[in-house]
Amino acid sequence: IRHALQKRLLGRVDIEDPKRCELHRFILSRLDRFQCPDRVEEWPQMASRLRRRFLKEVYLKGHSPAIIQAQPEVVWGDVIETGKGYRIRKLRYEGYPGMWIPALLYEPNKLDGKIPAVLNPNGHHAGGKAMDYKQARCINLAKRGMLALNTEFIGMGELVASRDHFRIGHMDICGKAGVGIFYLALKRALDVLVNHPNCDKDRVAMTGLSGGGWQTAVLSALDERVKVIVPVAGHSPVWQRVSCMADIGDLEQIPSDLCTVADFDVMTALFAPRPTLLIYNLN
Repeated sequence: IRHALQKRLLGRVDIEDPKRCELHRFILSRLDRFQCPDRVEEWPQMASRLRRRFLKEVYLKGHSPAIIQAQPEVVWGDVIETGKGYRIRKLRYEGYPGMWIPALLYEPNKLDGKIPAVLNPNGHHAGGKAMDYKQARCINLAKRGMLALNTEFIGMGELVASRDHFRIGHMDICGKAGVGIFYLALKRALDVLVNHPNCDKDRVAMTGLSGGGWQTAVLSALDERVKVIVPVAGHSPVWQRVSCMADIGDLEQIPSDLCTVADFDVMTALFAPRPTLLIYNLN
């Protein structure tokens, strides 16, 4: 099926632009596909090796160990008491030196012992954490007895002044992974959540839409503290994107050097054996 689909896609490009078709064939010939290990016992070691390589060679390349290992600075703000079974705590945390990320923590009114927690990263939607559907999701989680941390995305909502994601390419050409800014902002959001005194670290989930789906996929693949994974759109393998010019994605979704380690099909495999629900959308 995959080869038939490729043939159709490339055939369509052939009619429009034979040179582009040639380029696509060349790129596809260089992209490795996920190869399932022969025995299940081989997977943990293979997965561990891949995570180390992704972090060292793609997501954290060029960033100093001091920055990578630092714990996030957190400033807590006002508390909104809703009187409806949950409260909202305003906060900001330092995702990268000098870059403070606004966030909202939705809590059940009754906090007793350890409870589940869900990291909800925002995606490519102007309005950020003020979007109605994001508030509805986090309120729903809190009213069901969970902590729900909703973090802002670079270029959206309160961080809209830096909305040009493609600036990270300037860092790439200087030898420092631009995508590392996104990754460390995510890692520190998870740090904030798991450090909550009521967080049950064995019941931490992550979900998001679009860029939030991409963030969910990347962090969950590389950080095993996430125990349940629900990305909604936001990620697909580069070999699929090659023949779909309308779906190339932003630079953080196709970061420099990604496929020198592996593609997103392999990254998706890194969710295993944790419970996962993959959701995609046409519209």
